[in-house]
Amino acid sequence: MVYVFIGIVVAIALVVAYGVYNRRQIYQSVDNLDQRKGLIMSEPVAEEISRVKGLTISGETEEKFERWRGTWDEIVDQRLPEVEMYLFDIEEIANKYQFRRAKDKLVDADHYLTAIEDDISTIRQEVDQLVNSEEKNREEIEAATEKYKDVRSLLSRQWRSLGEAASLLEEKVKKCREELEAYDEETKSGNYMRAREHLLFLQETLEEAHGQIENVPKLLAEIDRDIPEQVREMRSNVREMEENAFSFRHFTVHEDLDEVDGMLSYLKQNVSALELKDVEDKLEQIKETLTQNASLLEREAEAKNEVETGVASLKERHENLLNALAELEEERSGVEINYQLPDGDKSKMESILKEVSDVEKEGQAFEDLQANQKHSYTDLRGKLENLNIRMTEIEDSINESLERLQDIRGDETRAMEQLKELRVWMTETQFKLQKSQLPAVPEALVDQLGHAGKELEKATAMLETVPLDMKAIQEALEQSHQGIEKASHTLSEAVDQANWAERLLQFGNRYRNQFAELPPILNDAENQFRNGYYEITINETTRALERLVPYAFSNLQTEWGKRTQRQMALDSVK
Repeated sequence: MVYVFIGIVVAIALVVAYGVYNRRQIYQSVDNLDQRKGLIMSEPVAEEISRVKGLTISGETEEKFERWRGTWDEIVDQRLPEVEMYLFDIEEIANKYQFRRAKDKLVDADHYLTAIEDDISTIRQEVDQLVNSEEKNREEIEAATEKYKDVRSLLSRQWRSLGEAASLLEEKVKKCREELEAYDEETKSGNYMRAREHLLFLQETLEEAHGQIENVPKLLAEIDRDIPEQVREMRSNVREMEENAFSFRHFTVHEDLDEVDGMLSYLKQNVSALELKDVEDKLEQIKETLTQNASLLEREAEAKNEVETGVASLKERHENLLNALAELEEERSGVEINYQLPDGDKSKMESILKEVSDVEKEGQAFEDLQANQKHSYTDLRGKLENLNIRMTEIEDSINESLERLQDIRGDETRAMEQLKELRVWMTETQFKLQKSQLPAVPEALVDQLGHAGKELEKATAMLETVPLDMKAIQEALEQSHQGIEKASHTLSEAVDQANWAERLLQFGNRYRNQFAELPPILNDAENQFRNGYYEITINETTRALERLVPYAFSNLQTEWGKRTQRQMALDSVK
């Protein structure tokens, strides 16, 4: 029973707390809306409206003034008091705990106040627009009036140079006068916004008319005088060039000039009708066309001179090419008797002969094109340049072949010199072997010297065989060089190993009687030494001495290393 009572008390407390919280929120919202209402009341809307009293209160201005004042009076006298009563009702509803209904009415009140604020904002904007229009009109009408006088004066001065467009421009200036008068009438009637529209249209029309009065004489001068003069001059140049054996059937010069004449007539009609939008662009295109054709005539004249000069040079160059080819064939025949030519030399020669034949045919075709005027001189110049490039390539090929043949003769001399040097090197190596007094010569050294000797004999025999195969000779000489080089290295290595092995045996004999296990090792090592197996001798004695007398052996290695370095220094000086 006690728990039930406590539950009821808690429930009542929660309900009361919920009601207090919602009423507080609604009261806060009402206060916010009431503050917005107060701000609206304090807005200086009446003062804003009174700004137009300095204007002429009639017509459009009077109509707007009355509408603004009526709207503001309605807001102050009716709509804001309604808001106040509405807010009072919301508080009463909240006190009755009808919170949902109270919140719905808060939303309605907010929308109502927003509508009032929007109406006030509209009044202010329209007032600003009207007042600003009047101010701008006063500031700009004087400049527009002066502009009108300038345009009318400019029209009078330029009348004779305006051609048929003068009457249309005169009508446009009259229209400007009418707009000026309409502006005055609207301003006097208090219709400042409509006056503003007339003023803006007047400014735009004056600017357009001024630009047209300035541009039309320039355009007519180009259409009636400048460009026709260029066309006549170009036609005269074309006729003169045609009389001097030029042909323009490969170009569109005549068609372009006829098109320019037709375009000028069309453009003059547009200028007379003041349709100037595309005239300047079309005139620029015409000028570009004339410039391109003038450049074409100039290039064609230059090309004719180059072609006529180049034809004679081409014949002379072709004769020189044939002479160079004959020289190559003669040199090749002489070399072929004593030397085997490299692989591909025959196909290279055939290729050169074919290229010479092809370029001769192209030269004849070129002369035919020139004689019969089948191409423009500009095209002929391009073909002439290509022919010269082809001839340069053939000349380079011939020169390269001549140099290659001359190199073959030089290869023989160089091979003889190399053979002599290898023989000297071989003799020195053999002498060094004899002088070394090795107990036995290693088999590898014997094989290397034998191989090198055979390659030297092979190269010698090849150099005495005609025709010489220089590629095989060079390969044999290279094999000889490698064999002697290996033998020389092997000999040096064998001498060094023999000396070190002998020194180790001498060192080991000092301790022969101190260690019972040492004599057999030394005896076997000496046997290997006498048979030429110096590396085995070094390995066996080194392992024994490192184990038995490590300290003494280490000193020996150090001493021998220093001695070897001194010997290497002496050899490098020699």
